Amino acid sequence: MSAVAFASVISLPLQMCRNKGPSRLIRALLCWMMGLSLACGCAFGGGAGGESPGTEARVIYEAGGELAGVSMDDLGKGTGALVWERAPGNKDKTGQREAGVSLVLVDVVSGHARVLHRGVAKWSSFEPYSFWVDLSPEGKCVAAALTDDPAEPGSSVWVSDDFHTWRKVTPTDGKSRTMVRWSPDGRKLAFLVVDTSAHSGRLPSRAWVVALSPSLAPKTRVCVSPGEGRVIDIAWARDGSRLYLVVEKPGDRGEKCLLETVEWPTLKKTVIAGAPEMGLVSVAAGTGEVVWLARGGSEGEGERPRGEEPWALWEARPGGAAHKTPVTIDFTPSFLHAVSPDGRWWAVSPRISGDRLGRRGGRGLVVYSVADGSAYRWPALAAREIIGLAWARGGKVLVVAERGKRLWAVPMPKAD
Repeated sequence: MSAVAFASVISLPLQMCRNKGPSRLIRALLCWMMGLSLACGCAFGGGAGGESPGTEARVIYEAGGELAGVSMDDLGKGTGALVWERAPGNKDKTGQREAGVSLVLVDVVSGHARVLHRGVAKWSSFEPYSFWVDLSPEGKCVAAALTDDPAEPGSSVWVSDDFHTWRKVTPTDGKSRTMVRWSPDGRKLAFLVVDTSAHSGRLPSRAWVVALSPSLAPKTRVCVSPGEGRVIDIAWARDGSRLYLVVEKPGDRGEKCLLETVEWPTLKKTVIAGAPEMGLVSVAAGTGEVVWLARGGSEGEGERPRGEEPWALWEARPGGAAHKTPVTIDFTPSFLHAVSPDGRWWAVSPRISGDRLGRRGGRGLVVYSVADGSAYRWPALAAREIIGLAWARGGKVLVVAERGKRLWAVPMPKAD
């Protein structure tokens, strides 16, 4: 309970008791109840914009350096959170201090932390955004988008299987790589290539896949979105047989968005949904369920509505029909989003105001029920900058990395 809420519980009845009249005791009792209601609302986040989750977010780890992201060591089934922690390293020949990043394993339940790798020197140009770093499903390899030269634009994808020796698997061409995603078998990497030289309009982006050898050497590099359109988001199917792409494409009535699948390695493309506006796509690690955010569309190539329609979460299991659940979105979503392994929850952090490219992560946390669209917010996280989301315990707990030093555990509401 916050200090303001506690004060309201105590002070309001005392003020009413000072008033004269035979009903002052009744008024004091009613006011006490009002104060208690206010306190509960402050503590659990009820009111406009989200339901009371009935659970409290708690800090489980305080980093020694600066948190740079979080992943899970077992696709969210267990309790081990892998935390990327950046701290100043040794000074180089020019006298400048080079930043190193350590990998720390934190138990979500107990908060016990164990350093796996300390001070990786190559991470001097590491950008602190969780969607630019990804750990392979078996937890043995890491991939990240790193700046080749801080003085030059662009970045490349680098991989390592010992967190010390790094191999570059994409060329240096002045373009930026982002949203690096390991395939479920740990043998391929999907990522977006963004042409940052475009100074007007929305930056063009393409989806690519790099197939790796057992030694992590690049075997093939293939663009899986060669046609017109700008790729917004990308996700692997649970079995690795295809990719889901959210693509903005020009049309006769303006831009429209499509959710496409691209089979691997045939690259056969199928449009499974369309809408005038579409945001993000996630795949549940446990069920294989795909969840995407859209407005004003339906299955097939939906047309632009005459009036503005509400946002909806669409979900479909492999081989099944899509199901639509209306949701209230009163913010611009950031790229920090994830569906729980059991497919029950979709978590997203609102984009920070003024962050046009979504590079700073998000601010606050909203979790939606995929079944009925209920939204839950935690006041303790409302004003905090978020740089990483990861699910634990099969979807019962969401791990949240705050910009700075804190790692939070957020238990999900219990089923009725």
